[in-house]
Amino acid sequence: MVETSVAKPRQEQPLNSLARMSARKEAPKMSGEGRLERGKIEMAKVDKHSHEAIKAKKIQKKMPPPLWRERAEFLPATAEFFRRCGIDPQYVNPTPLGEGLTNVVFAYIAPDGTNKVVKLAREARKGFMSTGYEQDAQNIALVKKFFGEYAVPTEIHRDPETGKYLIVQDAIEGKAVTNKLETQSVRSQLVDMARLNREMMRQTGYSMDFIGVPGMLTWFRHQFRQIVTNKSEFEISNILIDKEGKLKVIDEGLLRLKKSETPKQWIGSTSGFLANRLIMRLYFGVDLQPDLTH
Repeated sequence: MVETSVAKPRQEQPLNSLARMSARKEAPKMSGEGRLERGKIEMAKVDKHSHEAIKAKKIQKKMPPPLWRERAEFLPATAEFFRRCGIDPQYVNPTPLGEGLTNVVFAYIAPDGTNKVVKLAREARKGFMSTGYEQDAQNIALVKKFFGEYAVPTEIHRDPETGKYLIVQDAIEGKAVTNKLETQSVRSQLVDMARLNREMMRQTGYSMDFIGVPGMLTWFRHQFRQIVTNKSEFEISNILIDKEGKLKVIDEGLLRLKKSETPKQWIGSTSGFLANRLIMRLYFGVDLQPDLTH
């Protein structure tokens, strides 16, 4: 009986040990996974409020959509319009360089490899700065005639099927003329350009738009900012200073004080000239209007 009573525990012992070992192996495994999941959740809660997570989130918000330039392309109708105007759309960057009230501007590589820009007129421009192809072609010719080396080489291309057109101009790398950036060289050239503008007004009744609509907007902002700081400045948006320090007229639009074809054009030209003359006299000391007494 003693051997039997002793033998029974020995026979059951291995089974109990295996069961306990199996239970111990499974229990830590389950509890470990649970702790791991809970740890991930807790870490996520902590990490999203950490300095690194907040910084990464801000950077992500500021980043533009990936490859947006590569995905941009012209609509088929626009690409065909370029071809009819003698421009290969494959060499025109479909992402605009700039958009103003009157034109949308695109970068373009000409067949000879030179950098140029292509300007497409907005609908809002019609009847305001120009009534169409004939006036724009005349404006380009007048700027070239009266302003000479200040004029940027500019061509006008017309679609023979629709009559619509675009403007191709040499690309100018430089900086804008501002009321804080007037050197002696810039001032001398502005004085000369004002003289040429007065001569054009005597002969034609037209004036160049020195300030431009974007420049006028910066002038309005300047009026508010200078209340707070004296460092505020505004731009003459239709003239650039190239890398050699020479002034270049980058917009061929003219203010037609005489021979305006529409009331809207007369109002726009008259108000535009008065603003141009006031700003150029007040900030740059030059007068755009000729002496009408002689």
